Order: sequence, then C-alpha cells, then structure tokens
Amino acid sequence: MNKACLNGLSSVYRNQINAQGIVNFDELRPEDVIRQVPAEQLDLDWSAVIYIKNFQGSQAGGTVIWSNDEGFFRTNCSSKAAMDRLTTTQVLTWFDMNTMVEFLQLSSPVPFVLGPIVLVSTDRPSGSGYTSWLGCQFETHINGTMQERQVRVLLNNGLALIVHDTAARLRKKVAEAREILMLQQQIQQEIAQQHVTVPPAGKIRPVMEVARQFQEKRDCRLIGEIFSKTGLDPDPQLLEKALHSLYQGEGRSYDFINERS
Repeated sequence: MNKACLNGLSSVYRNQINAQGIVNFDELRPEDVIRQVPAEQLDLDWSAVIYIKNFQGSQAGGTVIWSNDEGFFRTNCSSKAAMDRLTTTQVLTWFDMNTMVEFLQLSSPVPFVLGPIVLVSTDRPSGSGYTSWLGCQFETHINGTMQERQVRVLLNNGLALIVHDTAARLRKKVAEAREILMLQQQIQQEIAQQHVTVPPAGKIRPVMEVARQFQEKRDCRLIGEIFSKTGLDPDPQLLEKALHSLYQGEGRSYDFINERS
C-alpha cells in the first residue's frame, strides 16, 4: 500500500483503516478528514483519484476526495462542480461522453472515461443532482455485503472501500465504462493507422469505420442539440443529409423549418 494514500486523515481514523484495511464511506464523516483545499485551488491528478464522496445536502456540505498519490482532503465545492472542472481541462466533454453512451447503446448515468481516467457514479441519493464517483482504474473486485444496498470494492492498492450501492448495478456501470474505453482505443488506433506514411507490405490502408461512424454520430447530435436550444425540431434525416453535404463540401442550402426528407 502507498502510505501517502492515507494522508490527510485524523490519526484515529487512519489507525482504524490500518487495522481493518477498509475505508467505509458510509461511515466516513467530513471531520475525519483534516486537510482542506479551497475549491479555487483544486488541482488534481485525475488518474490518481480513487473516490469522490459527495456530502452536498448534508449539514457539512462540500466534497471529500481520495487520491492514491495525495491521500484525503476536503473541498467546499460540490462533487458535480469538481467533475465539471475535470471536463474543462480535458479534450473530451460531457457532450462527448453522452454521445459515446448513445453510440454504444449503454445506460445512464454517464461515466467520464479518458485513457487512465475512468470514473463512474455511485452512492446516488434520490432526488438530488449530486453523486459520488469511483475511480475504476483502482477496482479489482466488487462484492455485496450483509447490509442492504452496500458494496465492498477491492482496490489494487491493497485496501477496500465500502459505498452505498448494489453490486449488480456497480459492476454494470464499471463494465460499460470499460466499453467506452475500448471504443476510444479503437478510434485512436484507426486514426493512428491512417497516419502511417506507407502501409506495411501486403496491406492496404485500413478504413476508419468506427472512427467515421462515431464522428458522424457526434456531429449530427451536436447540430440537433443546437437546433433544440433554439426551439426548432428539424427532421433528423434531413439533418443527416445536410451533414453529409457539408462533409462533401457542397453549397446546397436546407430549409430546416419547412423541409422534410
């Protein structure tokens, strides 16, 4: 176990984890975390994030973040604000994540996946826009406990964490996040192969089938969402025709208000 991953805890709670090997986020109190970081100074290695615990809606408020490299700290921003900060510093946005979920026909809620960063929502309170997040890059096994809606997640750093969820739901969300990661890797591989100056002997340059399909899906969805924000509801097939026309560099105009495909 990396000793730094328990930095920031009170000595009592740290000794309890050392004795049991378990971080129980169902029982963790904000006051158990003695290190605080103001929201405006939040600077994370997101690939090292093990868990983001939402306390929004409780008397304490704010968020506790557990990093494998830096340990525990509290911040006064919500878990949603922390995750939104992540998307502003990466090349992919929540729009991209939603498009990938739709492209692969996966379920909501939407995870955030980008290379070594694989975060899925858990501990979702009913009627709240806030949630907690698990870093799947550290997860090895997920099992239920004797308590209702409680799971024990084994981590590759030698510890385990306990959160409010069901094993079946959380396993499904982790598997779906890894499907998104495989999609990203396939798209990246196809694009990289396209940039090979000379294909290997006996091979033709591969067609970017998945990358092209996803790009069309994203572009068409983006145009549709923009129209939706203006109160318009154009024919989806007409949007697709207009998009292909743009791809071909054509100058044709479309009447999205009156025209139907």
